[in-house]
Parts: sequence; C-alpha cells; structure tokens
Amino acid sequence: MKLEIARAQPAVYRERAAAWMRPYMKGKVDHPVYSTWAMVRAMENASRTLLQPYLEPGEDAVGIEVSARHLAPASLGKMIIIRAAIESVKPPVVICRLEAFCGKSKIGVGTHKQFVMNRARYKKFLANIRAFKKTHA
Repeated sequence: MKLEIARAQPAVYRERAAAWMRPYMKGKVDHPVYSTWAMVRAMENASRTLLQPYLEPGEDAVGIEVSARHLAPASLGKMIIIRAAIESVKPPVVICRLEAFCGKSKIGVGTHKQFVMNRARYKKFLANIRAFKKTHA
C-alpha cells in the first residue's frame, strides 16, 4: 500500500435511496426508508473508494470491522452522500471515518477497518477455506 494514503483527500460515494434498499425482514417491508444495512454497504463502498488508488499492483483489501450509528431516516428517492476520510493507517490496516448525509441532514456516522494483503495470498486462503468446507461438509 502506498503510504501517501495517510494524507489522502476524503472520498465521496453517492447513491439514490432505491426501493430495494428498504428494511426487509421475514418477507415484510416494514418502513419505506433507506435501511441501516444499505447505509453500511454504502459506507463500505466509500471506504474502498478512498483506499483503492493507494493499493499497489497485486494488492487487495478486505473489510474486517464496521461500526455504524444510524442517526436519522432518509426517504426513498433521496440522494445519499457518504464521506470517507482516513482516521488511521497502521499497515496493513487502514481505518476510515465515515459520515452519511441526506441533503443537509447527517443520517449516519461510523468507521470501517480494512486489511490490505497480497491478492495471490488471499486467493490461496479462500481456496483453502473452500477445500476445508468440501471435506468437512
């Protein structure tokens, strides 16, 4: 990972709150609003958008921890904006601070921790997990 990431400018991720982003539980849609899980997914995307340009060839990253607070609802159809900024870099771990907005309202805050690793090593790790599951199913 390029160490200049410690001075990276914040990244912005935008999405419109769509119907598929509603809370969905046991076959019922409970609320016609942007769900917490959709906000967390968008936060992960914002965090990865910030990290991606600083990965070296052959590197990849995986999310290893997410913390989020959903502060206010957002109506379907509204634009959601997630801002990701570097909170800390301690290779191979990068932590991003996140804020979610709908218009001028802050609807969420959180952090996302990513682990940077060699892509070939990660693929081997996944293959070993698949092999283990096949032999222990």
